[in-house]
Amino acid sequence: MNLSPRYSKATLILYGGAACIVLLMCIVTILVKHPVILGIIIFTILLLTALFLFSWLKARAWEKAKKHIDELEKEREVESLVAALKDGDRNERELAAKALGNIGDARAVEPLIYVLKDDVLNVRANAAEALGQLRDVRAWEPLTALLKDGDKKIRPSVANALGLYGDARAVDLLISALKDSVADVRKNAVLALFKIGDIRAVDPLIALLKDPNNEVLKCTARALGKIGDARAVDPLIAVLNNSNNKDVLRDVAVALGEIGDVRALAPLASVKKQIGYSERYKYMRRDISKAMDKLRELSTKQK
Repeated sequence: MNLSPRYSKATLILYGGAACIVLLMCIVTILVKHPVILGIIIFTILLLTALFLFSWLKARAWEKAKKHIDELEKEREVESLVAALKDGDRNERELAAKALGNIGDARAVEPLIYVLKDDVLNVRANAAEALGQLRDVRAWEPLTALLKDGDKKIRPSVANALGLYGDARAVDLLISALKDSVADVRKNAVLALFKIGDIRAVDPLIALLKDPNNEVLKCTARALGKIGDARAVDPLIAVLNNSNNKDVLRDVAVALGEIGDVRALAPLASVKKQIGYSERYKYMRRDISKAMDKLRELSTKQK
């Protein structure tokens, strides 16, 4: 006898459900005889449930704080944001610091300086970068002190803040930070020097072209390209000849094009030949071609 599709499906569900019940009974019977295994399973289930609930509650708290702070920022409620910075929970303090930097009101300077000592890293980091955006003279000494002696997790944000000031007084401090043991500090110090563009940074940046961190190398090449000093040409060509990192090579090529020294033409042509016509390197090939076009144009003018 042929069964209707509906009857067949119901039968399969019934048989499947019965099989699951039998399997569950077998598992329970085995576990009852092995209480240690049962205890481990129950503990694991409870632990995973607790972790899930903790993550969910944490996400909800963040979303609630963000919605509140976003509304205050939109209405430019500086006093309310300052109150959240002082008395809010860790989420509110972190978000309020960032919002105050975005608004750029000088009333926030003193409260932001105060929370540079907050016990939450992200609050301190956001406060430092907010003070960089505000560029108020009152924050200069607290920020420079943190770059010298601050926690290694806060120094990258401080270096970035000093770059936002764009003040030549920061150059010597940032040059010292190029020797920091933390790669993010070195990278942000380079980016800060990039923004300032002071020629005093050329030799220290050239020395940094031997840094083992590729992100630091990329930023250093960009900074030297912006400053445009011909002393960087041979060291950059050395990186071009020796590095295997395509992202580093791309930034070095752009920097050599910006400096505009025709000595870089042959090394750039060599690298372009090595990478070939692979689709994977099309943007690198494009940037090398642009750099070479600039140098050819300069070479023609010089003749």
